[in-house]
Amino acid sequence: MKTGIATFLFVVGMLCSNIAFANEPVPASKEVSKSVAELIHDNIKYPEFARAENFECCVLIRLIIQGDGSFEVDCVNCKDDRLKAHVLETVEELVSEEHAQYAGQKVSIKVTFKFLAT
Repeated sequence: MKTGIATFLFVVGMLCSNIAFANEPVPASKEVSKSVAELIHDNIKYPEFARAENFECCVLIRLIIQGDGSFEVDCVNCKDDRLKAHVLETVEELVSEEHAQYAGQKVSIKVTFKFLAT
């Protein structure tokens, strides 16, 4: 009887843990993360307000790839709100049909803005 109860509780626990983890997006592979980072790097520009102030900063982004190749920004972290808004706007405008096949995968990226004097 105790073995049956223990087995039943084990199965219920496994089912509950599977349900809890099924709601989380799948982390993307390193190749996908690298290609998304390159896409963002190629399409993001150093903002004029940062250039005028010789401002340097980094922005951490966690995004989820959508079925149409667009990106849903899950989280953005930066100490400057203007730079955070600039990156958020740029990423949400991007669409890459190449990445549509990875829909539902989560990617974390660090974007570093460094001022290079010209």
